Amino acid sequence: MMSRRSWPGWHDRGQHVDETVVVASASLQIKSWVYLRDTRRYSIFMEQAGTHAYGAVGITDSIKELLGGSGALVETGLLLYDGRIVCDGLISPLAWIGPTYKRDFNEALSRLRAAGQFYTDHLVPRGEQESGSVGR
Repeated sequence: MMSRRSWPGWHDRGQHVDETVVVASASLQIKSWVYLRDTRRYSIFMEQAGTHAYGAVGITDSIKELLGGSGALVETGLLLYDGRIVCDGLISPLAWIGPTYKRDFNEALSRLRAAGQFYTDHLVPRGEQESGSVGR
């Protein structure tokens, strides 16, 4: 976990970084994700290996609005803030997913949900992400 010492200079200039922001930044996972679609409550992201999936909220806009569509391989950051998974909103689209891959990833999402590996309230620690694939 990051400490206030990780932010040297902020306090020296009389500025304060809220502790919840510091803790959230420690959970940040920036990597390539499969972005499937938006629901009314969150956007669905999946690990490429198909081991875990997440329901994340955007900071201001839906991910579909930011990308101009759904079903894509993207590079972005997910972090845990105030009990919810948040997408940082800085998204690099890498490739659009065709209908066959989209169907395969949606089937993998169904298996992940059934196996209890779909999360909206925490991110699986990096060291535990590679164990056991339920996906494709």
